[in-house]
Amino acid sequence: MRKIWLFSLALALLVFPAQIHAAPAGISVVPSILRLDLATEKPEAEIIYTNTSTETISISLSATNFTALEDGYKMSFLEKKDNDSYSYGLASWLTFNKGTLILKPGQSETARAFINTDELSPGGHYAAVLARIQREDGAGNISVQGTLSSLVFVRNSSGVFRESALLETLSSNRTWSNFPTLYKIRFHNTGNVEVIPHGVVTVSDMYGKTVAKGILNEGSLFILPETIRQFDIPLKKLAFYMP
Repeated sequence: MRKIWLFSLALALLVFPAQIHAAPAGISVVPSILRLDLATEKPEAEIIYTNTSTETISISLSATNFTALEDGYKMSFLEKKDNDSYSYGLASWLTFNKGTLILKPGQSETARAFINTDELSPGGHYAAVLARIQREDGAGNISVQGTLSSLVFVRNSSGVFRESALLETLSSNRTWSNFPTLYKIRFHNTGNVEVIPHGVVTVSDMYGKTVAKGILNEGSLFILPETIRQFDIPLKKLAFYMP
């Protein structure tokens, strides 16, 4: 008898990201992600840098906008020429109480970031706080050790903002004779704030009985506005199912 499989998808959209960026050796930062809703929170935040090395470290602070590359697998820091035209940028409205921090071994210091909300449009705005790390040896020589980034997500609710997404494509690795083991789903964020899709993919037989399930976005990955992200969903057959 020819088998007929029926597929269903249950989804929910959330709006908070969950990603962690690792720090270079010798420096730690808390938090690595800042989330601010200006409807209920002040337009400012604190970032604490700690020198865990045995040498004095200099940190120079700056900000740049970021967006996601196609399908959202990697972030892209925007060049200055692209910053001004990016609708969801934040860097131009972000300032710091100090441009440079000097940390002795074991020392911690707090940098305060302030957001100018006067011209900030409604919706989501995104920037990375870049900490350019330098070390000074006993002879006074300075070496650059890399850059640490902290992501800043701001939601400006002083106007119209939209939470919406479209299912662009849905495909599986199923062939005419094999049961699918993986689904690929591509979502397009059509709103003006970041979203996080969650849900369950279920596979049913011709009698409506569920025979397999898969969890969408177990890592709570976000989709930035006007970008597309692909999610791979492994399917797990239920114990009672026998092909």
